[in-house]
Amino acid sequence: MAGSVGVGRAAPRSSPKRYAGTDPPLSLAGLTMADLQRTAELEKFLVEAGLYEGKEESAKREEVLSEIGQT
Repeated sequence: MAGSVGVGRAAPRSSPKRYAGTDPPLSLAGLTMADLQRTAELEKFLVEAGLYEGKEESAKREEVLSEIGQT
């Protein structure tokens, strides 16, 4: 069967770029100073509003998740 090598097989193609979502990113540019400032302001607001989990809450959540994982 010397002549059957490659018969019925598609030529190898380079694999397309993979993205986390279904579409490519809108931009590959890094963060700007404005982005960093807005992030800091948002985090400050979330802390002041009590929307971040505290250390005790975090420990309890991890404990519960660990127990669930053992069942």
